Amino acid sequence: MPVKMNFKERKMVTIMTTNKSKSAKSKCQNKRQLGFTLVEMAIVMMIVGLVIGSVAQLYKQRIAYIQDQDTKENVRDDVTAAINNFVDTYGRYPCPASLTAARGSATYGRESADDCDPGNNLTIAANGIETVAGLNAARVRIGAVPFLELNLREQDTIDGYGNRIIYAVSENLTRQTTFDPDFGQIELLDENRNAITDGAGVPYAHYVVFSTGKNSEGAFSAAGAGGANTCDVLAINGEGENCDYDDATFITAPLSQGENANDNDDIIAYSNAIARWQTPEEDPAGPPVGVDPNDIVTSDDTLVGFGVGIADNPEEEIDIAGVVRAQDDPYTTSIEEGAILSDNICSHGSIAAGTPNCFASSLIGGEDALMACPAGQYMVGIENGKIQCKDEFIQACPPGYIMEGFNSDGSIKCDDLPLRCAGEPVDICGETRTLRSDAVEGDFDTVSAGVAGNPKRITYQCRNGAWERYSETGLCSCAEDVLRTQTKSCGQSSQCGSRFSGTYERELVRSCPSGKLVWQTTSSACSCIESVKTWSGGCPSGFTEGRTYYKREHNCTTQKCGPTITTHNTCKCKPFRNERARWCPSGMTGKYKQERFFDCHNGEDKKGKWRFGNSGYKDVPGNGYAENCVCKPSTSTVKKSCPVGQIGDAWQKIDYVCDFADKPPRKVTNPIDYSGCSVPPPVVCRWDNFQGNGETASAGVGKTHKGECDCDAEKGDVKLCSKGINPTKFELGVCTCQ
Repeated sequence: MPVKMNFKERKMVTIMTTNKSKSAKSKCQNKRQLGFTLVEMAIVMMIVGLVIGSVAQLYKQRIAYIQDQDTKENVRDDVTAAINNFVDTYGRYPCPASLTAARGSATYGRESADDCDPGNNLTIAANGIETVAGLNAARVRIGAVPFLELNLREQDTIDGYGNRIIYAVSENLTRQTTFDPDFGQIELLDENRNAITDGAGVPYAHYVVFSTGKNSEGAFSAAGAGGANTCDVLAINGEGENCDYDDATFITAPLSQGENANDNDDIIAYSNAIARWQTPEEDPAGPPVGVDPNDIVTSDDTLVGFGVGIADNPEEEIDIAGVVRAQDDPYTTSIEEGAILSDNICSHGSIAAGTPNCFASSLIGGEDALMACPAGQYMVGIENGKIQCKDEFIQACPPGYIMEGFNSDGSIKCDDLPLRCAGEPVDICGETRTLRSDAVEGDFDTVSAGVAGNPKRITYQCRNGAWERYSETGLCSCAEDVLRTQTKSCGQSSQCGSRFSGTYERELVRSCPSGKLVWQTTSSACSCIESVKTWSGGCPSGFTEGRTYYKREHNCTTQKCGPTITTHNTCKCKPFRNERARWCPSGMTGKYKQERFFDCHNGEDKKGKWRFGNSGYKDVPGNGYAENCVCKPSTSTVKKSCPVGQIGDAWQKIDYVCDFADKPPRKVTNPIDYSGCSVPPPVVCRWDNFQGNGETASAGVGKTHKGECDCDAEKGDVKLCSKGINPTKFELGVCTCQ
């Protein structure tokens, strides 16, 4: 802007310009190069602060999201899937692991050493596992997830906040001998204490796994520290029901972090149903006395059907509609094993073709006089509906082989003898034990020695003709001792600040015979502090800037946190405009812009509102839908099926026509083009050597049967078929579409 000056000032400037013009210009240039002014620096710092604050807030939100997602994935996917797989395999649930066991210790991540013995009453203080009364006259064990038994990674059983995931299980369901899926012991309630499981219409839960959430109420850290929970400050409708560890009732509720008595940020999962089919636990005694790990058993005594129609009910313990293969176990003496009961035997494919070719199985059971051979002869087969008898019938496997079944031509199948393991001596705790000498491939044997009450047990498995170490538990020796002492601070942060001061002494003690390491407090000088916690939060809806400030005080008399009190706020209402870009609808090109306005008509101390409602976006004048979105015609082709009985490809053309420039196109569907479809070539049977399921085709090999097959009419499709090669014999062959 122009500068006014009087004559005297103009004269002085003239003198300076005349005599010192070069020097003055140089000084002026130097002044310009010195840098920013204080005002400019303040503006720059303010902008940098706003950017850093926004990035920090976004980073904080991202971390919170990752913690929440990791917790949900571990609780609801990894841990629950592993527990469900365990019960499907072994017919029981695993016992909990210790919540306080140190990482790397013998009990860390392992089932409790007492195998959920109903005679033992474990506690968190002594064992890291709590025992409480259940809802069906049995008990519930509460501890950590036994990830080593479940074949899980350690990090899968730690939530996103660095704490161990809690696992509660019905004690009676951790043993096969008392397992009954109808007698879970755990009650689940919603946030209003309404029953989710009632033991009648909805069975009580078998087990529960949960994370103590972001606030970590009642949590045990990944290192095993914790247990001094703050459930006493929470109402019974909140997560205090989950972290009190004194009953078999748990609450699952929507996420709530309003910092009030009904808060619940626990992430919980449970189950009250199991699979019907299970694999029994491996029995070290092995067959023929024990349980074979290859067996499969049902979890209840109901009837089971295979291939039974929807409207039908199975009438026996097992009903099967389909192919059955029975194989006898050579290591058992039961004559009933491997038996199949049937009233008819039919040729392959005859029933499906609508021409059953069957005969009564009683004919080869010796019930018909016409099916008996003369004295001194033996039946070797059936041909043309009559038995075939021979004076002598001898079939034997070569030395070193055993018979395992019959081929389709009546000859026997032979196989190598299974590998066996010798009675090998092994060392355990400095003592010699000898493994069993009658074991075959896959068998187990367990030897033990060491501490009475918790001896070292090593299980070996016979594999490839040699004993291999499979698993081990227990201790060779144990000495009760104080390993180290510590001085710990009494300070404890909570919802109302640090609540205690001073220190206390504790000792790390090894107990026998379990060998567990437990911290025990020996002396305490802790004292209560009348503390205050302050924090701030966002403003209510309708304000656009500022913060609300709160405080909460701790009372040493009641040893509880008082109510949350609002101290003041700096909330203000500031009007602003918001703009967004939108893609045009499907079938149209371009993008357009919309805007909305937030108004503060009642002043900055009152709530404001959106001018046209919460979603009141309007097109930006000159840059909206009408100016930018244009209809775009197009064409697509869709593959369709050929008519029944034909092969190939059919196609249908679809046009998208623009009737108006500012509206989406109209869909026009054209007739289907079947020109690519044709009638398939005829189907014939070609007889090849067929191997599989003990069957071998012999007659007619290499010939082509003149009749048609009953396989799919598509060139190149190959299926099994059966046709009469001659009037007296049926053979298996390969049905080839040619």
